[in-house]
Amino acid sequence: MKLFELKRDLADKQKEGRSIVDKAIAEKRGLTAEEQTKVDGLRAEVTDLQNKITAFEARDAFESLDPEERSGSAGRLGPELPDLDNAKHPYSLLRAMNLSLEKRDSQQYDGIEGEVHAELRRHRVNAPNGILIPWSLRNTRQARQVTEKRDLTTSTASGNIANVLGTELIQILRNKMVMNLLGARVLTGLSGGTFSLPKQTGKARAYHTPEAVAAAKSNMVIGQVTWTPRTLTGVTALTRKTLLQSSLDVEAMAREDLMAVLGIEFDRVGVNGAGQDNEPLGMLQDPNVPTVAIGANGGPIDWPTVVALETQVATANAEFGNLAYLTSNKGRGKMKVTPKIGSTFPVFLWERGQAYGEGEVNSYRAVSSEQVPSNLTKGSGTNLTALIYGNFQSATYGLWSGLDILVDPYTQGAAGTVNIYMYQDYDLQFRYEQSFAKCVDMQAA
Repeated sequence: MKLFELKRDLADKQKEGRSIVDKAIAEKRGLTAEEQTKVDGLRAEVTDLQNKITAFEARDAFESLDPEERSGSAGRLGPELPDLDNAKHPYSLLRAMNLSLEKRDSQQYDGIEGEVHAELRRHRVNAPNGILIPWSLRNTRQARQVTEKRDLTTSTASGNIANVLGTELIQILRNKMVMNLLGARVLTGLSGGTFSLPKQTGKARAYHTPEAVAAAKSNMVIGQVTWTPRTLTGVTALTRKTLLQSSLDVEAMAREDLMAVLGIEFDRVGVNGAGQDNEPLGMLQDPNVPTVAIGANGGPIDWPTVVALETQVATANAEFGNLAYLTSNKGRGKMKVTPKIGSTFPVFLWERGQAYGEGEVNSYRAVSSEQVPSNLTKGSGTNLTALIYGNFQSATYGLWSGLDILVDPYTQGAAGTVNIYMYQDYDLQFRYEQSFAKCVDMQAA
């Protein structure tokens, strides 16, 4: 039995048990003997399934992963799928798109691409628009060379020999993705409608009482953090001839472009999502994320402001996890020339970091990206930017199963171009908004 099957069975047993108990509560009575027997049996089955799930997850935790395949704390993306490399033919995104084009009416997809589609389809409530593809496609050059071998036929015409080129595409310059880099979590393989996790929102209290005096009652309060699926749509265009290629580099180009289109938008929303028009609320827009202000019209960043950000998170008892600083590239430049102490031989706010392109602020990891805006305004201040400090593990994305790919050969058919539409159901929530503190009025120039 696979892990996702165990989790599915666990959810079914829990739902069945709750329905029995809820019925008795609604009728303001206790459980009948028959209901009690049923609930006890379900409870034993739930315990057994939970033990099996724990064993599966413990095994996965000790499996070694190639460093280039790790994605921070995200782990595996999607449900447990067939082996994408050791099938009759390795999984090909271009072949999946061709299948979507050729069999769009019947959706009877074959090969490893068809098996993956069928498995992902089981986790969806709504029918997909086209073929479903996994997020977990490997895309390193070494992996492509090892796993994406092509059979060469020399006894027939040269047209049967795969066109494997060694050239590289000059990629478009994109914003650096930072949420996953800094440790944002991903809940994957979600199915059905909303998904909720319990969250303690109130705490019990301790009292000093004299003898023979009862202590006042206090209760622990349990709330929920709920992820609700929203659909993110992206579009890119490929020529008809590109879809027919078997070049490893063309395959890689298609994968990287499709994933980057959606991935960068996921990332932007985490930083600065507006919270309207079906868009989640990002850190900079969330009013529940505390703000440390510099001035009525903004102003230059200084050491007391940096300390105030850290103090804000610490006083909320949220200073744990993947603590880091995030700002724009202009903000990084400003902090690199702003002294923390000293004048003759100053120590600057932004110091050299452990990794190339990164830095350290007060010994914490610091990263910059154009995902952070540098055109903010406050009062008469313009061209301001933001500085965020906090535990980025608190940012949690939920992905509902499968990336839905629809190939449209008609819109630009006269030019020999096909449009590739991508649909992904997801949501973003912060488990604790107090895990972050932000300054949104820092001079960027």
